[in-house]
Amino acid sequence: MGISRSLHRNILLLAALVSPTLALAKTPAWGPDEHPRLLATAAEKPALSAKLNAPNTLAHAIWSDFLGSYRRSGSSFDYSDGAVVYWITGDTAAADHAIFNAQSFISAYPNGMTHTSYAYPDYPVDWWRYHNLVVTFDFAYARLSASQRTQFRDFIAHQGVVCSSLGPSWGPGNIDMAFALCALSSAIALEGYDASRDISNEVIVRGGSTSPAANTGDLTYYPIGISNLVVSSQPNGGGILYRDGIDYIYRPSSTCYNRRCIDWSLTGAGAVEPSPGDTYYVSYHWNADLAQWKNEGRRALENHLSYAWRDGSYNGGLSPYGNLAASYIPYLFEMMKRDSGLDYSRNSDIKKAIDPYLYERLPGAVRRFNSINDSNSIYSSYNDALPYPMHGGYRSWLRPLIAWSTSAYANDSEGYGQRAFWLWAQSFRNSNGTITRTPDSDWREAFWINNTLAGSYPNTSLPVANWPKHRYFRGKELVYSRSADWGSSDPMALVASFVAGPHNYQNEHDQGDSGSFTFFDTGEEWAIDPGYNVVGVGGDSIVDHNGLGIDGHGFEAAGVYGESGANPVYGGFSHFDAVVLTDGASMLKAELSAAWSLTSTPYVDHHQRYFSLIRGNKPAYLIVADDIKKDANTHSFEWYLHTGRNNTVTTATGRATINGSKTGAKLLVQTLSPAAVSLDVADSNAGQAGTHKRLRVVSSGVQNPNFLNVLIPSEAGQQAPTVSSIPLANGVQGTIVWPDGTSDMILWRTGSGQISGGGVSSDAKLTVVRIAAGVPIGLAVSDGRSVSFNGSALLTVLDGAKPVSLAAFGPTIGVAGEDATALAVRIPGISALTLEDGSVGAPISVNADVATINLPFSLSEVRRGGGTRFAENFDDNYPDSFFRYNSEGGSPEKFLVKGGALELSPSLGTEWMTITRRDSTPWRRADIFPSVIPALEHSDAMLSFRFKFAQNSAATRKLRFYFRTKYRDANDWSTNQDYVRVELNARENGVVKNLVALGQRVNGNLSGPEGNDTLTNQVASGPVSIDDTNWHNLSIVAQGAQVKVSVDGNQLIDAPLPVGAPLAPVSGFLQFRTIGSDAVLLDDLLVQAISTKAPDHQPPAAPGFLRIGS
Repeated sequence: MGISRSLHRNILLLAALVSPTLALAKTPAWGPDEHPRLLATAAEKPALSAKLNAPNTLAHAIWSDFLGSYRRSGSSFDYSDGAVVYWITGDTAAADHAIFNAQSFISAYPNGMTHTSYAYPDYPVDWWRYHNLVVTFDFAYARLSASQRTQFRDFIAHQGVVCSSLGPSWGPGNIDMAFALCALSSAIALEGYDASRDISNEVIVRGGSTSPAANTGDLTYYPIGISNLVVSSQPNGGGILYRDGIDYIYRPSSTCYNRRCIDWSLTGAGAVEPSPGDTYYVSYHWNADLAQWKNEGRRALENHLSYAWRDGSYNGGLSPYGNLAASYIPYLFEMMKRDSGLDYSRNSDIKKAIDPYLYERLPGAVRRFNSINDSNSIYSSYNDALPYPMHGGYRSWLRPLIAWSTSAYANDSEGYGQRAFWLWAQSFRNSNGTITRTPDSDWREAFWINNTLAGSYPNTSLPVANWPKHRYFRGKELVYSRSADWGSSDPMALVASFVAGPHNYQNEHDQGDSGSFTFFDTGEEWAIDPGYNVVGVGGDSIVDHNGLGIDGHGFEAAGVYGESGANPVYGGFSHFDAVVLTDGASMLKAELSAAWSLTSTPYVDHHQRYFSLIRGNKPAYLIVADDIKKDANTHSFEWYLHTGRNNTVTTATGRATINGSKTGAKLLVQTLSPAAVSLDVADSNAGQAGTHKRLRVVSSGVQNPNFLNVLIPSEAGQQAPTVSSIPLANGVQGTIVWPDGTSDMILWRTGSGQISGGGVSSDAKLTVVRIAAGVPIGLAVSDGRSVSFNGSALLTVLDGAKPVSLAAFGPTIGVAGEDATALAVRIPGISALTLEDGSVGAPISVNADVATINLPFSLSEVRRGGGTRFAENFDDNYPDSFFRYNSEGGSPEKFLVKGGALELSPSLGTEWMTITRRDSTPWRRADIFPSVIPALEHSDAMLSFRFKFAQNSAATRKLRFYFRTKYRDANDWSTNQDYVRVELNARENGVVKNLVALGQRVNGNLSGPEGNDTLTNQVASGPVSIDDTNWHNLSIVAQGAQVKVSVDGNQLIDAPLPVGAPLAPVSGFLQFRTIGSDAVLLDDLLVQAISTKAPDHQPPAAPGFLRIGS
């Protein structure tokens, strides 16, 4: 016996309440009176009501606080609160207030189809007013009269077509996401209702120009759903001037908001152009294309995820949008889960989106110490518990996302539900367990908070905070490090952050802070991030942060100072080249040249900044070194440090002392290189921090200052170490002598070759050796392969050609590198090895004081996952880490997981399934989304997957598989791509082919998907039986230029790629494309590196490694 649609949906939604991350099956269409449906349903109401009213729970406390604080009268931007209250409690007065505010918003805008209705005068306030209107319609539906329902639906239909026609999937910014949510919510709200209409005699007044002019009343229409358009000089079709489909078709034009205008200057079969000032009348039929609206919203979200949410929040090229976009995400997820069954909470990047907010908090404090989101409001960057006054007093936008995460990841194997609740508690929970009050509490927070994690109320419990103390946000290029465990509230603990980029030069939303850092220790704010206010007011330039200037200026939000026409195609993507983070020491190398190079002529020859955070068994201190050259001329270079607002600064020759205002601690800032510098101190009002001191260290008349500065804090009453420097032929030697006689030797190499001083000889750019009683007990290196002390080797890289960075100041040694697989280090006490930020471990052998690393793959390959680049069997019904092309279709419904396999629907032009690729961002650089295909560095690639054609009906059907894809110009995303391709051609024009072809692209520039998909060199082919609907296994082994292709265990191709072709064996990304009307199922996708080291390979002997005392 069948079940009703409503019952079927209710069963699924009840299951979703039990498991918030359950991926719902696609449900039947909504009935016209089936409301609410966006953020909750009738099936969920009993469980929600029980949760909200359960005594002694956190959800009940938040809900009670909300009931006591939501706005009951007057104009309100959050008027949908009353509709939610009505739905839960039956309070009709609350519903009526919400309905009144919604109707007032409707009357504020003309209810027609022309462009005038789009012009929200106060974005984003009016955007939120419209969103509240849709939510009010959904939750207060039962309270609306028949005429009110029609009024709401008509306006929602109008705004839905406006938002969908604006192409919200173009980019991942605030405005595009607002239009995406508008289009999606409007479509879902209207489903089951006939929103089409016939418009008669819409009055238009011809503007004062002979060509269409925006905002003057000229005829402009949205491109979705309009037909049978007639323009006449008299009402009811009298004096026809124009007929759609007979006269010249209306077309896109930049003069009418890129929508479609009648082009009067190109008349067709008798179209007559009215004169300026004439009144004319327009009639047409309009139909709401709800499926298209949904696709716009879904594609916008997919694009947003692809660009922005890798490894945390906003790691792509567009970085400033934090809190606003974070507020959209739970709405979109919840709506799509109820409407289509797509559960985006399974996206691992969304799960980790809370991490940047977690890591930027000061221990025991609410305030952030780094403006990670480049926000121009102190309230969003420094205290999320406060209101957001610049946008109409809205509640904090992060609270609902964090609360949503506590439930979405309640049973997450990595503990992200607990992590989210711990973060929520730090910001929004008082020390006694009660809620941190805000002017307007949020019902979403009450709906989504996880009562189980909280325990009883007000004695809420906190999860164990056991996540790593250090974190590298790859792509956002942010590093965080702290000395104390997460559960500690030690006010003297160290926290530091380092940013390499990118900033995006958007004027309104950015600060030029690439290369800046923060440093908090001994209870003082030694180096702060001022953030910024607005461009031109303060905080947008690197000189307003802890960075470098040239001749008094630096790069800023609008580009590079003194240059016009800044174009990020030429650069802008500064990044970390090496990251090593351990409890004992950290070593970072930031490649900042691109931050200065935003035109075809680079502004600087090069700029690399090195950070060394040294701890070990001594108080922590920071080394900041800069290798920067603008050009062949001499310049003034300025090194900037912004300190806490109440700190004072005194200067002497080559050094400054910062006196802390909180604990009485002091910070020594000493310049070890260059020898001749001047120092000055001035008040700064940059950014959000208020008036504070800015220290400036100036080196004038040089091509490269080769700055080497040390920052050493000392607690009140603590004896400070002594610091000295000696110039060397190839750099400078610095020495820090601690009160107990232990010394730290610092070598900063400014030329090529070796640098030697104090018994240490090194080829590294920056070397730190800690020596106690004549014995090296700590070693830190940036960009080196060989270090020795008194003739005995401390570091030897045993293979590869590129340098490594490492930190060995304790039992764990941290290493970062590219092509090396084997190295030896002589420092006592080493027992463990980690790579980069410590998230990946690797085996190490220790003999006496010598630790030997011998890996099957390169250091970079092991860091990526020990040889496994990608493994997906789709058993969880979510295609994680897959990205869709972001234009002309490609909706998520065309790439669904069905029965534990990914369905690739027949492609339409640009619909390619892609792994680790972003199609349309100029800030792309290699490995920002770590490339799937391994490069030839002691290893190469093996790829395998299962596939089958889902149907057996198409006359032509192919599966194309692209790998080793790369851009010809890595700085310009719009150039042609090169790739290697395998084509599985089962049938063509009704003829069985069973062709397996290997090819390499070598032809010209990008000319569209088909032109970019031309196979110009076919290397080999072989017949196989794939003209069926059975599963087949494909395996590809790529070693250098040799490629082997096997199907079902039979090797069909073993051939080299063409000699002289432009595509060398490089890393890259994968793409799949189906051709023909038969879908293809894909499963068990595996990409692995292949070690080319023989199993019995041993690294060469490490010369000079002598055991101490032998």
